[in-house]
Amino acid sequence: MPAKISKKMKMAYAFTLLMLLGTLSTLVIQSIQAQELKRSETFVEGTVGAPVLNWNIFAPGGTGGMEWGTWQLLYLPVAMQNTLTQDWLLLLIDRIVFNGSDMTITIHIRDEAKWSDGTPITSNDLIQGYKLSRQVGAGLWGDWCIYNYEIIDDKTLKYYIGRSPGQEAPPREEVSMDWLGGPIGCILFVRPVPVHVFGPIVDQMGDSMRVNWRNDDPSKQVVSGPFKLYYADATKVIYERIDDWWGKDIFGLPKFKYLEFVYFKDVNLAISAMLNGDVDGFTLLGGVFVPNVADLIAKGLHVWSNTTPYFIPSAIYWLFLNLNNPVFKSVEVRRAIAWAIPWEDITKYGLYNMVEQAPIVGFVAEGAYKDYINHTACMQFWGNPDCLMKQDINKAKQILDSAGIVDRDGDGIRELPDGTKLKFTITVVAGDVIQNSVASLIADALSSIGIQATVQALDSRVWWNNFQNGQFDATLCWSAGAYEVGHVRNSYGNALYPSWGNMAKWIGYSNDRLNALFDELMRSTIDPEKEKELVYAIQEILFEDLPSIPLYYTPLFWLYNTKYWDGWPNAARPWWIPSWWGSLPILFFIVPAGQPVEKPWWLKQYDEGGALISMSKYNEYLRKSIYEGQSFVVESGKPPTTTTPQTTTTTPPATTTPPATTTSPSPTTSSPTPTTPTFPQTTTSPTAPTTSPTAPTQVVTVTIPYTVTATATVTSVATVTTTSVSVSPTTTTVEVTNWTITAALAIALLIVGFAIGWLIKRK
Repeated sequence: MPAKISKKMKMAYAFTLLMLLGTLSTLVIQSIQAQELKRSETFVEGTVGAPVLNWNIFAPGGTGGMEWGTWQLLYLPVAMQNTLTQDWLLLLIDRIVFNGSDMTITIHIRDEAKWSDGTPITSNDLIQGYKLSRQVGAGLWGDWCIYNYEIIDDKTLKYYIGRSPGQEAPPREEVSMDWLGGPIGCILFVRPVPVHVFGPIVDQMGDSMRVNWRNDDPSKQVVSGPFKLYYADATKVIYERIDDWWGKDIFGLPKFKYLEFVYFKDVNLAISAMLNGDVDGFTLLGGVFVPNVADLIAKGLHVWSNTTPYFIPSAIYWLFLNLNNPVFKSVEVRRAIAWAIPWEDITKYGLYNMVEQAPIVGFVAEGAYKDYINHTACMQFWGNPDCLMKQDINKAKQILDSAGIVDRDGDGIRELPDGTKLKFTITVVAGDVIQNSVASLIADALSSIGIQATVQALDSRVWWNNFQNGQFDATLCWSAGAYEVGHVRNSYGNALYPSWGNMAKWIGYSNDRLNALFDELMRSTIDPEKEKELVYAIQEILFEDLPSIPLYYTPLFWLYNTKYWDGWPNAARPWWIPSWWGSLPILFFIVPAGQPVEKPWWLKQYDEGGALISMSKYNEYLRKSIYEGQSFVVESGKPPTTTTPQTTTTTPPATTTPPATTTSPSPTTSSPTPTTPTFPQTTTSPTAPTTSPTAPTQVVTVTIPYTVTATATVTSVATVTTTSVSVSPTTTTVEVTNWTITAALAIALLIVGFAIGWLIKRK
């Protein structure tokens, strides 16, 4: 008979097992504590919506098809635009040479510029990169540029104006203004891609690469910017700073190691998180409304200015009128509506004094475009030299009475001479607080002059579809965003120019004089005085015909909390603003709370030792090199060996108009500026890869540099269908395989197995 196990031996075995399990628990706890992000190293950016979870720059849909960080942080353009001042930061390039003798422009990629895997960024990454985009059908912005380029060497490219390399230059006097979008868009906008990475993937996957490859593996992601992907799920995306980024000795490095984007379903949840200090900065785009700004400031949050107006303009919104509707065929009705609109109430109550009243000129007349207001025409048509209208109910009634548009049956609603009653519906997007408030104010005011207007709120998709198909009476909508390249042309192009602008087609408006002026405007790309002259003439037609009514500025919302970090733009330091064209430089201003906010050396014009060139200077050199044969060299300055920091206060003064360093226009390429609004769309996030069942997993609260994907259905820009999510910017709940724990557990189980086997054998 086998020997009987003593009670003491059993206790010894049990004690050994408990010790092993205790050791394993300690490993788990230490792993969790060691891998949490430190708040002192993490800047948290909040936004409303849902992540795209796609970092493939060839993805369908342009910037809307990829995660925000792809365009802004990972794959840099050769130059980045400061939309507030119309300056360009020489980023990947350090030299531009305007060659007047042969009408070419030479650019030089910085010698230091390299991809994150150490491979130099070369001329081939630009030219071959655009060819790859065409091969897969992505149409990367600026892909038409490749036909005018010649590669000189690995770091130097030459652009031929109005022709391809090898072709004879046209006579200077015959150079068409139509060609001049190229020297602007093809020099300043172009964006290299890592051909040594993308090329083999395209060879393997073909054109399906643009759909089936998400570039979501941080260990394989190769980028040109100072950040790369660290972690992502359905509610947040985290980027990690590249400490040996090629530009650190030129531009410096952001002070924080991690940049975390947290996505909220609702703006109130986002603001609550910001008040708690869980979010440092917040940029709200796409019509999202910030409530009770004064209260937020009193609670410690910051905006552009701490007194009204709190924000700078973002875009111009119009009251678009469907001219196919009999009510609006009469210009007298349209003018009466304009005079009846409660302009000051719209700013005070509809916009809560968050932004200044908009002049009735059809574009954001701030910054570089302040001088584009036709003061003479404003005085003639609206009695105010700045086109800042005031409500005049009596004048509105007189216009209708003189046109014979009166109330014939005594029901309080006027009729046209043919008996058509002045009744119509203003459609707005459901949930858009500003649109609904403004439309209601207009409807109430119109009732006082005998016009019946009702407000109808529609789902955004229904509203947009109706607008596109002319199935509306009147509606509120943007024309173009502010401060962008070609802002004036794009504003009018969308709103008034049938041959190009969508809105003009949808409202049924066309004017041959306007079309001719706009054609000429598009050709006057680099002549600011000519451009201004044409814009004045366009305003005269706009005031005379009044096909639709420019209404108000929408605020460019952003808030920030200085509990952990400071340095966001404000009226005291208007150095850069968040925009579609590039927000990266802002990240270099941000410092830990309490430290002075320094203006970097490169935020000066190149001829003053910085790395900026103004749009007006660029246009001047381009114009003189083409038509006068002159040559110019633009070369980036270098960081000083010793720097005297320029510091600013962190509390903004009550300034209302952002200073502009240039007053010249900002020409654009011949293609429309992609400033379309964000509308709800259904997107499916990538499916999480299948993991091996042999290794045990645990759910732990950590953030680690593994590729983590999540399955979620995005049903709108503000809704993510997931289970309940608790947002904590310093930790991330993620299911991972921890191999340290796995190994310890395997050893413990092995010993336990031996013990059980021995016990069974002894029995």
